[in-house]
Amino acid sequence: MTAETELKTNITGAATASGPARSGRDLLVIMACFSLMQGLPAFFFTLGLPAILRDRGASLDVVGLTYIVWLPLVFKFLWAPLFDRTLIAPFGSRRNWLRALSLLLAAAFAMVALFSPEGPAWPLLTLSLICAAIGATIQIILASLLIENATPAQRALANSAGVAAMVLGGIVGAWLILELHARYSWVFSVFSVAAGIVLLSMPVWLVRQENRMFRGALTGDQGGRRVQPAQAFARFIRKPGIGWMLVAIVCFGATGGADALIPAILVDKGYSPAAAGWLLGTVATATIIPATAVVGYVLRRFSVLWVTVVIYGLKALVLAVLALAVSLSPQTVAVLAVIDFCLSGALTVVVWQLYMGFSSRDYPATDYSITSSLDAALRLAGGIAAGNVGQQFGYGFIFSCAAITALAACLVCMIMHWSFKRTGQNV
Repeated sequence: MTAETELKTNITGAATASGPARSGRDLLVIMACFSLMQGLPAFFFTLGLPAILRDRGASLDVVGLTYIVWLPLVFKFLWAPLFDRTLIAPFGSRRNWLRALSLLLAAAFAMVALFSPEGPAWPLLTLSLICAAIGATIQIILASLLIENATPAQRALANSAGVAAMVLGGIVGAWLILELHARYSWVFSVFSVAAGIVLLSMPVWLVRQENRMFRGALTGDQGGRRVQPAQAFARFIRKPGIGWMLVAIVCFGATGGADALIPAILVDKGYSPAAAGWLLGTVATATIIPATAVVGYVLRRFSVLWVTVVIYGLKALVLAVLALAVSLSPQTVAVLAVIDFCLSGALTVVVWQLYMGFSSRDYPATDYSITSSLDAALRLAGGIAAGNVGQQFGYGFIFSCAAITALAACLVCMIMHWSFKRTGQNV
């Protein structure tokens, strides 16, 4: 199979991945459990910690430091090439790495109990960075397993389950930490979440040692070789269709940046911070779970490129209406905000599927991490830019620009589809 044929096969889903996919159920269970595992502590570091810091009087620049939680997702491509090998020191196989990483994540989060929320901020910020780096590494391994061993249809199911589980983990984690802290103590609440992380790692402890999916795509002398990052990155740049893929990622990031202003626009329309948090953190977040199930079902039957076009088209429509927020009622803006968050969750499944399809089965960790790291970097930069531009020109301008980039994403995906169709690939 040539590189171009493999790329077209993976992205369009018109054919199955090379080789038999014998571990579909194991992959689904592991993807769901480890995604749920990552979601459990996510609330504390992404929502709880900023609120706690602000509540005890921390300045906005200190609160802004909580954004370091995104840095490992941006830079994970730097260590991803290590996981294109069959055996990786010091833990060996990918199965052993997942075992070790789950224990390390539980231990790192358990250390949160040692630091009172009323104390210095830097220990909690450091722990958030450590937990994020562990979570990013888990994502690299999970993506590699799916790329190497699953068909496009199986990946669609696993990705939808993964996104839904991560969201559910955030909701459950939020409830556990707050409820147990109120009923018992800070230490008990943190240790309970850490114990939940360990329990969710059980599938990878129980899976058989000889299970094919943990052997990796590289075997024999190749499996033990040292993968040079520079060579892996240079090979990635030469992949067929790389130009259009990079343009698509830029459009994805520019569109997603506007989502950073959704909480602010709700407050400006008269909602209290608590009400805005409830709408986005509970109502909107909960809608993502059924949305991912629908997207997973659709991806099993249609090309990921066409599904991307449809969802980004809907996203463009919602953003265009939000551009008229000044003249809209608070209730309408709230409904649009919930729909926007729901579409963003659905798009997470889609872009995971797209990036995995674009990845080579011989270098799954490197390829997936480069695309997803670039995506994370552009979304982070887009969120920062949206705040600055929105401050200068208002909501109407920034949401209009985001709607235009969403339409550009649709156009790029259609061009990619037509490009493959001209080569004779059935989509």
